[in-house]
Amino acid sequence: MGITVTSKSASPTRVSPGNNRPRRLPPAQVWLGPAGVTLLLWLTSPNRISGIQILAAFLLLLFPWWSYHHWRQSGFRGLPLFSAAAALYWLYFTVQLFWGDRHISSWGKSRVVSDAAVTEVMLLVVSGMFFLWLGMRSTAGRLVALKRFPEISMTPWSVLYVQGVAVAGTLMAAYESFVSAGGAGAREIIAILQGTVSLTAVLILLRRVMDGKAGKFEKALLLGIVAIRILLGVSSGWMGAAVGLGFCCAVVYLHKHRRLPIAIMAFMLPYVLFFQAGKQAFRDVFWHGQTQANPIEKVEFWVDASLQSWEEALRQPTGAGTAYLLSYSLSRTSLLTQAANVFDLTPNIVPYQNWHLYSYMAVALIPRLFWPDKPSMNEANQFYQVAYGITRERDLGNVSIAVGTLVEGYISFGWLGAAMVMFLVGVLLDFWNETFLAGSGTFLAAGIGIAMMPQLLGAESQMAQYASGIVQHVFLTLVVFFPVTRWRLSQRARAGVSTPALAPSGFRGQAVSPNRATTLGHVSHVREPGA
Repeated sequence: MGITVTSKSASPTRVSPGNNRPRRLPPAQVWLGPAGVTLLLWLTSPNRISGIQILAAFLLLLFPWWSYHHWRQSGFRGLPLFSAAAALYWLYFTVQLFWGDRHISSWGKSRVVSDAAVTEVMLLVVSGMFFLWLGMRSTAGRLVALKRFPEISMTPWSVLYVQGVAVAGTLMAAYESFVSAGGAGAREIIAILQGTVSLTAVLILLRRVMDGKAGKFEKALLLGIVAIRILLGVSSGWMGAAVGLGFCCAVVYLHKHRRLPIAIMAFMLPYVLFFQAGKQAFRDVFWHGQTQANPIEKVEFWVDASLQSWEEALRQPTGAGTAYLLSYSLSRTSLLTQAANVFDLTPNIVPYQNWHLYSYMAVALIPRLFWPDKPSMNEANQFYQVAYGITRERDLGNVSIAVGTLVEGYISFGWLGAAMVMFLVGVLLDFWNETFLAGSGTFLAAGIGIAMMPQLLGAESQMAQYASGIVQHVFLTLVVFFPVTRWRLSQRARAGVSTPALAPSGFRGQAVSPNRATTLGHVSHVREPGA
């Protein structure tokens, strides 16, 4: 006997035990998309690409493509985290394979990484995605998923409190003196307050708008907060702030409507390509030159610098300037040449590091407020920068460069280390999806889960950056929202139903328990928070 699931944003979906068997996707839908994109990249590539590299590139696009479509067909449980993570790895490695150059600055000299190293890197990424999927498929993460969690009772007082948190975090970001107040320990807490905590409040308000529960004042307030956060993010000289906010808003849309927000995604690429051209000029003036200006003046300068760079490039009849700007922009979102440099030097010149790069994780849970002299998580980055000739030791205070969790695993233990690390990351993503995104049914859990996704899915961070602070971010967010929350058992736990073994966002059909609630009030017979 089946049950009918009624969604406010999509047509009703009928889920019953009898039709939980895997459904075969049309071959044209699964294979032709990745094959067509890969073929187009190969035909337009100025680089020499081997057959193995093309196959690896195709597989790296097939993984997220296939996983996303399976997620859409198999019950919409949680979010397609495997698909999102695999898509980012495709972006960071495959795009430069076809369109980027192979030069890297090592020990003050520019050299071309070997083609054999590039091939090994592409194979490493393919194997890493397999072990990431295997970690999510193991169900180890959901076995330890939280069974109790807080929910926000969305009374008028609670909504006002959430609005206050969003406004306070935005104001803290507007005044740089807040960050430097109170020493290193307080800076860490303030950064979480104006980052994860405030962003969680913004996402909760955004979801209320999408659900049609927000009034005109709340919509206007949210629009103002988002606009100010984008302005402050761009004026800081970091492109990632606005990209991260846009990404989180897109994920909220996906969480609500169960389809990708094409408009938001289409806007991100031209934003990155345009502003990347003037980023160095901006930093030379406002970072290194210490020029004082308000946020609007900084953004105007960056727009003018980028516009001038693109005008000069487009005026060149040969197209060399445009090609350079595109290559430069792509290199900012690429790890291919860095990873190939690691393969060229490891282990013949730089030996495997074993547990050395993971030493910071042992103290990551202790807030700097209680341990002011705690070792910096940048130590792993700094070792990589110096050992592989990326940065001179005297310049470490000016630049921080990471090679990513996957390649760091190879630096530590070789191929086996990369496999183990990605498997554990898969377990963490499975835990995250089950705890915050799949079965909670609360605004707060989904807000935290989505606000932390840029950090969880980041391909460029090393493990100390990746794992450090996750517990602190979640704990402090729960503390801030404690006045308007109450605890309850999850729908699954109250019904006494165990979670079935599910494939992570696809690859196989997913069984859906008839007694569980979908996220954020999508089931008509489940009371929404605060209703």
